[in-house]
Amino acid sequence: MKRIYRYILLSVFAFAAVGCMNEELYPENPSAESGDEVQFGLMLGNPDTKTVYGVETGKVFPIYWVNGDKVQIYSPQCLDGRKSAEYQISVSGTSQDYADALTKTGSYGIQWGKETEVDFYSLYPSGSYTLSSTGGVAMADNVVINHKQNISVNGSVVKSDMEDCLMYAHTAVDRDQTNTVNLTYTPISSVVYVTLKVEDTATGTEDTDYTIQSVKLLAYDKEDPELPQPIAGTFSLNLADGTFVRFKDGASYSEVIADIVDASTGGYHVLRRGDSVSLPLFFAPVSNLNVLNWKIQVIANNKTFTKTLNVDKVIKPGQIHKITLPEFALNKAEWKEDTWMQNIPRNVYLSEISIPGSWNSLNKDFQGTGTDLQTQYNNGVRAFHLDCRWSTSQSNVNTSIGTEVDDIDASKVYLSVADGGGGFHIYENILGILPIGDLGQMMTPNNPSLQTRLEQVVRNVKSDEYMLVFCSFAQESFNDITKTGKTWMQAVSDACDAINISEDPTLTGKIFDGAQLNSNTLVGDVLGKVIVMINSEEEITTNTTLPSDSKCVYVHIPNQLTSDYFPQTGFKTDNLHTSSASTSTISMAVSQAQITSSTGSAISNGVRGYYPSFTQRTNVVNAILDWSKNNYGTVNYAHNRWIYLGLGGLTGGRSSSDGDSGTAVTVLNTYSPLISSRIDAMGVNNVPYYPVGIVYLNYTVSGSNSDSNDASETVKKILLLNNKYRLQYDSTKPEDYMPK
Repeated sequence: MKRIYRYILLSVFAFAAVGCMNEELYPENPSAESGDEVQFGLMLGNPDTKTVYGVETGKVFPIYWVNGDKVQIYSPQCLDGRKSAEYQISVSGTSQDYADALTKTGSYGIQWGKETEVDFYSLYPSGSYTLSSTGGVAMADNVVINHKQNISVNGSVVKSDMEDCLMYAHTAVDRDQTNTVNLTYTPISSVVYVTLKVEDTATGTEDTDYTIQSVKLLAYDKEDPELPQPIAGTFSLNLADGTFVRFKDGASYSEVIADIVDASTGGYHVLRRGDSVSLPLFFAPVSNLNVLNWKIQVIANNKTFTKTLNVDKVIKPGQIHKITLPEFALNKAEWKEDTWMQNIPRNVYLSEISIPGSWNSLNKDFQGTGTDLQTQYNNGVRAFHLDCRWSTSQSNVNTSIGTEVDDIDASKVYLSVADGGGGFHIYENILGILPIGDLGQMMTPNNPSLQTRLEQVVRNVKSDEYMLVFCSFAQESFNDITKTGKTWMQAVSDACDAINISEDPTLTGKIFDGAQLNSNTLVGDVLGKVIVMINSEEEITTNTTLPSDSKCVYVHIPNQLTSDYFPQTGFKTDNLHTSSASTSTISMAVSQAQITSSTGSAISNGVRGYYPSFTQRTNVVNAILDWSKNNYGTVNYAHNRWIYLGLGGLTGGRSSSDGDSGTAVTVLNTYSPLISSRIDAMGVNNVPYYPVGIVYLNYTVSGSNSDSNDASETVKKILLLNNKYRLQYDSTKPEDYMPK
């Protein structure tokens, strides 16, 4: 399904005043009476003036009506209760160079009153603003120019989101001498017209494509270059001449930003050697802007290019101010992995984002020595796997030979994270004989808590991105509720609650409420948040007891696997659940194995569960990716299923009897190339782009593996996939829907 944006065409044809109405459309009515509906025609203003929205011919830019455009019209002198109405424009043919008619969209239109001298005011496009008159002054209140705009490019034709292309009309008529009121529209939005170009040099054999993700205009005070100046938001207009009056308190922005989409591919627009494109950024018609310092920022190939403009000139509403930026250089494009998510369009479903993640994020056996959460974040990782295990803050436990269960002080037990470091065994004292058996493990005393680790993740989340944390419980771990006082899942939930009510503003409210998560959740709905998922060891049913009022979401992807998780064809799915154990509208296609057999056949182990062979596991991974390719290759695609690919883990087990000694490198060398090759095939030989979902990998940071093999390049490919793949939108949402 597609959510359709309404655009005004930026035409390549020469300017033409939009069709004057004639008598064939509106028959003469020389004796208009009070109560008669007013008949309207419309046109654009003086074609000799410098207007906006089209490709320049001489000093003129064309404006064309689009079929279905709507305007609001208001007259203070017309009949009470019939002073305002919305009208729709109809356009014949394909040239879009004139309008045929203005017809009311409601059950009634504007009706003449008793006065003969009548003023008509109008704004284009129609919106949620109000038109009124007080003391003889006509005003439009709650008019909006969005600070987030949308631009579509199709070859040489640029389409800009029409709701920011404001035009007004003011026509005064004598009712006794008028049969049709012709409304003449004049542009009032100010425009910066930015031209981007990639250099075309005679030397050099390698080209660099520049994927243009967004263009941003920022305004600063003339005297104080660090003081932002408002240029977009909600404001009021004087309808007599279309002049700006004031911004609404708390509803203004000092920047406008436009996402740039290629209409033919659905991805971001790409510029190659010698290519150029000119893009309009609309802002409020503020005639007295105290602005000297403007900045233009272009996000291309996940790198931010910034140009400061010292423009000592008057910004005139309704006119274009053209800026040509320095050319992009060939062979010099760079990645900036730590900001990739900031550039994803906000109206994309979460199910359609591809997120690189680190498996067992804090365990050096899987991520290498020294690759902490911050290093992984800087490398582009936005999904973290925390394998939980209890720890203690008491200092008198014997970590070398093990400690009796009864020696653990329950008040000093807290949830920590398995990090590949030291742990110790817990023994049960039976008849005074030690040791009797291994009942599990704890982390060594004073190991950092899970809450501390979560806080490290949360402190990194920026206002224009989101992250995901997946929590599991380490197998063979100590899990005595009489000593811990709560389940490990409750401890995770409590940690999330503590973060949300923290007095630290970098933490407060940053854990997303999982109860609000559904299949229609968009990127814009979760910005600045961390989604925490908990992997329940038991299957979740309506009778399952989960932490109440928890902000987490729950799923059952067992650590101790059975053979049915690796069918000969297809794949396993599990539902997400809220803390009430009710089923979410989201299911997950899953592939996960902590251990994979490198012997070529599956192994069953009583402690660790079922070890699939690489062949079994690979078949499931490919089946999930094939489903994604087929699903998103259709018009009415499903967006209620998330993809979860746990592609990390070990081969073998703890001993050679399990197939071989455990190693993460073989798993890395199998599944990092697999997902990389699937991404490489997209866009080639008619293979579409499709999301690969949440992908957890071993060794996600460059140089993290001593054997020099790592998944850092695959992480980058997953990042770029989000830039190439642009989701369609949900047509059932209202046209004015904007994520908060």
